[in-house]
Amino acid sequence: MKFQNERMKSVEMEKEEFERICFNCNQFFPAIMGEATEFGVCLNDEALDPFIDELLEDRKTASCQKLVDSIKFSGERKACNEFEEVEEVEIDDDSPLGLAISRFNETGELDQSFLFVV
Repeated sequence: MKFQNERMKSVEMEKEEFERICFNCNQFFPAIMGEATEFGVCLNDEALDPFIDELLEDRKTASCQKLVDSIKFSGERKACNEFEEVEEVEIDDDSPLGLAISRFNETGELDQSFLFVV
């Protein structure tokens, strides 16, 4: 029984270590918006400091694309000590937000009623 418990702990540690990759970090940002890509940048990178607002507001028109291209890396990379696990949120497909996301996926148009300033 002791061996089995140690083995289970070992498997859990491997799983935890596997999950600590940049893809699973809240600071990982895709290098190309709107496309499936394994590459991104870390928003904690000091080189991006002057562009953070621009990146988060309208990535498609960001003036720092050359910089992003030069510092991008694979999200499969082992996370650093600043790792901040992404919080998963489940959205019910039948909720107003779920329906708006479905419409966006079908039409490419965003339902403006979900945009608000906090």
